Amino acid sequence: MFMFQSLKLIPSKIMHIDGELLGIGAFGLAGLIWILLPFLEGRQEKRGGMLVRGAGVFALCYIVALTIYGYLAK
Repeated sequence: MFMFQSLKLIPSKIMHIDGELLGIGAFGLAGLIWILLPFLEGRQEKRGGMLVRGAGVFALCYIVALTIYGYLAK
């Protein structure tokens, strides 16, 4: 649900490129990073691990917030 709601919030054109295309590309890139995360996290130091953890918490909050927003929006 959060992906659909995100695509609804993206403008239709961003610098002469379709907004939906950029949104789908961003979701694909996020999925690729998620798949590569175990390999990337193992090489990080303490500060890098905190950055990865912070990004994960942000992503989880984003997913929950937009899912709730999608169910409540009319």
